[in-house]
Amino acid sequence: MKAFIEKYCQEKDIQAVSVCIHDHNQPVFSYSFGNRQRGFSDQINGHTRFTIGSISKLFVTVAVLQLVDQNKIDLDHPVCDYVSNFIMEDCRYRQITVRMLLNHSSGLPSTSFRGKYTNHYYPQYIFDMLEMYRQLPLKSEPGKYSVYCNDGFVLAQYLVETVSQMSFRDYCLTYIVNPIGMKDTEFPGAVLNEDTYAHAPNDYERDFNQEYVNGIGSGGVYSTAEDLCLFLDALNDYRLISQESWEEMSSMQYINPIQTLSLNANGYGLGFDHTALPYFEAMGFKASAKGGATFGYMSYAYFLPKRKLSVAVLSTSKESGVAALAKELGKMYLQKYQEETKLMIPKQAIQIEGIYGADNRVYQIQYKKEQLSLAYYQMGKLTTPVFLNKIETEYVYPGQLLGFDHPRFGFIDEHDETYMYVTYLDGNVEIRSVIGQKIKRGEGKKMSIPGKYYLKMNEYIDQRTFYTQDLQVIAPIMMETLDVVLFPFPLRIIDERHAVPFIELPGNYSREMCDLISLDQNQLQLGPYRYINSDQIKAMPESFTLMNTDTHWFRYENQEVIQQPEHVRVIGIKIMENEAKVSYDSLYCDHILDIDYIGFMGKVGDVIEWK
Repeated sequence: MKAFIEKYCQEKDIQAVSVCIHDHNQPVFSYSFGNRQRGFSDQINGHTRFTIGSISKLFVTVAVLQLVDQNKIDLDHPVCDYVSNFIMEDCRYRQITVRMLLNHSSGLPSTSFRGKYTNHYYPQYIFDMLEMYRQLPLKSEPGKYSVYCNDGFVLAQYLVETVSQMSFRDYCLTYIVNPIGMKDTEFPGAVLNEDTYAHAPNDYERDFNQEYVNGIGSGGVYSTAEDLCLFLDALNDYRLISQESWEEMSSMQYINPIQTLSLNANGYGLGFDHTALPYFEAMGFKASAKGGATFGYMSYAYFLPKRKLSVAVLSTSKESGVAALAKELGKMYLQKYQEETKLMIPKQAIQIEGIYGADNRVYQIQYKKEQLSLAYYQMGKLTTPVFLNKIETEYVYPGQLLGFDHPRFGFIDEHDETYMYVTYLDGNVEIRSVIGQKIKRGEGKKMSIPGKYYLKMNEYIDQRTFYTQDLQVIAPIMMETLDVVLFPFPLRIIDERHAVPFIELPGNYSREMCDLISLDQNQLQLGPYRYINSDQIKAMPESFTLMNTDTHWFRYENQEVIQQPEHVRVIGIKIMENEAKVSYDSLYCDHILDIDYIGFMGKVGDVIEWK
């Protein structure tokens, strides 16, 4: 992972980065890379402090929830009940609750910048903000929807100070930082030792000195990756807040999102940016995450409660790729230790063993020696089985399979049929799709189809299929013991000339699959498409005329250039051992490549000649 971090920093022009991973409260990986200050050779280390930006909001949230646990604050009481000098021109401010500050639904304007960023500590910032709000209307009705709001957390910081009668720094040091041993965490108001602080780059060929974000609750805390992992560990163990408060903090609290969110999509918790990260959800792990950014610092931290994994990445960077780096490092670690998290495959899994037909594949599920495996037929051959890990009620493959990243497989019974489904991610949205139906064994009927390659005679090839076409040539697979033919999807054999679809996959186009008819030993009809046995294709003559609108296929054994009218399209097909690809297309190629067959499409009456 060290080499990956260094390469990533070089590609993203990150001056310094510090990483820490905790597994079950124990540090398992810690690495710091880069210089503390531009032009100096001193390297950062695990004790080098960074401005953590909006991760500071988690400190505010924890402080508020501690006071909730002590019955000094009620999340659903108006803020003005606790902070008497919080007054706005818009009388609706009286409806703003403490919870609304923490889930970004207060309706307050986003950020008051006057005095927020200075070159020295400016504690008057909060009072300037409160004075400004006396003259401002709300942006929206309180509780109507969530929109990211820095000022809400500055107000929450002031709420903590008002109720506790302590400065925010003193409160956090007393009740959060010191009790769990965060030795390198500090707050504006403290002058940091130059040797302990990473300077952020700017556009003027010099680095910023200590950064002061005077709205501390919105983004002013200084910390290290190690300290943040300690902080996340303590949250997960209920050492800072109660289990009830932790469940509130980490649950989805996003109010009326603009885009409809699926169950496992991103969304605000209390203080958290995300209460789910799609990749980890696909592995069966809930995740809570928070990112931060100031003028010169980027940060990201998250943890998986059930897995008890904490990850923090801090950097001096103007790039936004730190979140991606943090997620990738977590993925790399979990992939390395994936077997630690897998459950035993239950003996009941033998009930789902069997062959499953899909729209374009046949899957084989086997249960042997308490392991579940998946293989599938591809171009006539069964692939090497891959083993699935048990994740709660589903089975996950820890990698790439069938075009999905860490797909999860499940099996359901419905209407006397057994179906296989896959859960995967499309962007940030989790999708579940039924992909197979268990095939019931038949009597092993046969069909009069020679096991040869067949080429489509009446298909127009366009740019979407160029160089990727694998349906131009099809070798039917006979599975006589299953009474099934694959051409290209599973069909039940009726007699020697006829096969029909039998799979009824919910939410799938399988109900529209076509019957297969064997016209003779050399031609097949599959729905609207006609196929010709490649063994029957003749060598291309020196001259011929297109007699109909179907594709005219010929064997091609020479390399001479073909003379054809502009409106005639020439397609070359290269047949390999178990697949075929378009290797030449006159619309996109200047010369004929190494091909086995060549086809012509054009108007009836077009004459084709050798040059």
